[in-house]
Amino acid sequence: MSIKGVVALISSCLAVALLAPGSGQFQRLSIASSGLEAQTRPPSIEKLASGARKISLKAPGGHLMGGTTRGMSYTSAMSDGTPAPKLVVDPDGAIFLGYNDADSNARILELDGRLRVKREVLRVKGKRLADFIAVDDALTLLLTEFDSEKKQNYVRRKHHTAHIEQYAIKNGRANFRTRIVGTREYKKEGDQGIDTTFGTFSIAYDEDNEVFATYFSTYRRWDDGVTHQSEYLATFDADDGKRRMQDGNRPEGFTWNVSHSFRPRFVHDGERYVMATVGDAYPRGLVVQFFAQGESGGRELPIKVPKAKPGETYQYVPVTTGDLYARDNNTWIVVDSAVGRSSNDIALIRAQGEKVGKPIFLTNTPRVRERVPRIQPYGEDHLLVLWMNDQGPAKRKWHPELSKMAMQGAVIDEAGRVISKPAAFGKIGQFQMRSAARMFRLSDGRAGWINDATGIEDQLEIVVLPGPGGGGTVDPDENEPDEKPEPPESEENETIKIDPKLNQPLLAAIYDGEDRTALSLLQRGADPNAKFGQWTALLYAAYFGRTSVVEELVRRKANPNATVSGWTALRLAESRGHDRIVETLRPITQINSRAFGREAAPARPTDSRVRTRGGRVNIAPNRLERSGGANSRAKLRELGKPKQ
Repeated sequence: MSIKGVVALISSCLAVALLAPGSGQFQRLSIASSGLEAQTRPPSIEKLASGARKISLKAPGGHLMGGTTRGMSYTSAMSDGTPAPKLVVDPDGAIFLGYNDADSNARILELDGRLRVKREVLRVKGKRLADFIAVDDALTLLLTEFDSEKKQNYVRRKHHTAHIEQYAIKNGRANFRTRIVGTREYKKEGDQGIDTTFGTFSIAYDEDNEVFATYFSTYRRWDDGVTHQSEYLATFDADDGKRRMQDGNRPEGFTWNVSHSFRPRFVHDGERYVMATVGDAYPRGLVVQFFAQGESGGRELPIKVPKAKPGETYQYVPVTTGDLYARDNNTWIVVDSAVGRSSNDIALIRAQGEKVGKPIFLTNTPRVRERVPRIQPYGEDHLLVLWMNDQGPAKRKWHPELSKMAMQGAVIDEAGRVISKPAAFGKIGQFQMRSAARMFRLSDGRAGWINDATGIEDQLEIVVLPGPGGGGTVDPDENEPDEKPEPPESEENETIKIDPKLNQPLLAAIYDGEDRTALSLLQRGADPNAKFGQWTALLYAAYFGRTSVVEELVRRKANPNATVSGWTALRLAESRGHDRIVETLRPITQINSRAFGREAAPARPTDSRVRTRGGRVNIAPNRLERSGGANSRAKLRELGKPKQ
């Protein structure tokens, strides 16, 4: 017998069958031995977290979540809230970042291999980006059109119509623009518009048939005078965006199905569209359904929810659609559920074709609510699942506060067997993602997500995990300029006169990621200890990972012991995973402690609306879109009532 065969036999003999708590499903956990199998075993969750890198990226026009995270909810009751930025990789490996700016306009950026901005591809004014994909040298966008109404210090936006639009990657020109469905008023029977409060909007592509599909929730006025809510599936020809018709006279897909439909999500598994949503009435529970070749397939209810008790708000269904991943006629669905359990636990459901398996629970934690999981492939045979833990008060269980939650994760195989057991992914507040965030996978196998809960109006954060082989992490010089300015002659003995007028441009250049400009300003006389509020040039550079700037500031005797809210440059670099900066600062930093508070968020050096609270410099909120929290809960209570 070969060595590989012996290893497989020993591993098989050591396999232990364990019952997944509350699921009725057996999980077979393989105890890896040394040798060939051990080499392919994925790293622990703790190791993944320690190898994660945070890359700050300036978002032209700001971003929709604004400059505050105070009290921000991870999720709302039955809703993901405002769409999160999304990173997409096209078949040729080009990388695109889609997000909504501070005025809710859709924007798409192209990034390079270091995840730095190459160029802005397009901006769509007056329409919010809900989802997008990149195929055939084009970007296909699912957008929601809105009307704006200014109220005191914020702008309220009412979304009324959904569109699918396609633009050429090369020059940003429109290939097609198609209106899907929408209305501003629900006055007569048949009026149908979009639901952006509870409905998650998704787009998918059927490569074999060259068809795009969109899936989301809508409102519709019926003959009983009531405006009800349900889900909506539409398909379009990929070449011209025209709505596909069935039997020559009716749109392909469906305009009404599960009612009410919360967080609908779908994917294409290579053969069919697989949809998952939570219904609170008809039916009530987690619904998995299929659509292929113009026809609806089967519909399963893998998690059934009992009928609401008297006095119970019937819309609050204790199941949440998390995420879907599909390939080769298989779909993996992750959810959180408190049905028949003491708290919300994470469950995996696998669909093979249209055969839907029973839930396999990955966690069983009575005192912790585990919420809204995400799933991504990790290597060839494994899947990474990440979620956020909520241990806050029960009164906030439907809208937990993001800053008080901790990330957790697990690695499983395709059958749902746990390979790397559930564990903390960093410390509380170290890694964040809103429930609307989706994970991405780069061409080299690295996974990650976009965090827009940065507390900085014009900065997004890309979190990238190590590759499956333990390598493939972000280049430690990801922020190194392509070309450095030539150092001045005899710089060892050179005395450069400090020019205070260059200080603000220096801080702005560091903030904006213009490293070459920052280095040039230092050579021309900018003060290496330039300061804005409590933020010194070194603190800015360490926070954003400007490696070459940190090295130059240190060479020019910048103070490494300056702090903001108790955080030194060293501690900021450690928290954000900038290893090379940590190596530079550790030998010269004398202060080893920090305040027992959250990591400070830097203010833009040119922003005049800066305020200081509790020793922390923050940017004042601006143009906040009230899409979650109390407003969302109020809409939930009104769901299903007649719209006048």
